[in-house]
Amino acid sequence: MANDDLFATATVTTLVIRVWHEANNDGFRARMITTSRRGKNSVIVATSEPGRVLSVAAEWLSGLQPEATAAAIPGHSLTSDSVRK
Repeated sequence: MANDDLFATATVTTLVIRVWHEANNDGFRARMITTSRRGKNSVIVATSEPGRVLSVAAEWLSGLQPEATAAAIPGHSLTSDSVRK
């Protein structure tokens, strides 16, 4: 299969996670941006909770392979509402 064929049929998406620590007791910060191949449906999530980063990443992965991701990450609720909160 040529690369042109792959991109015509593949789901292409991006997840960017930016993490930093601010100088206070609960200084963890993260910003996540997801985009589709055409740049539509971008979602930006900001959080101060490390677990939230994992949830957003799990949600993103579940869009690529829902059954495999849900089975691999037990205990995480993988809904589109959880990403937008």
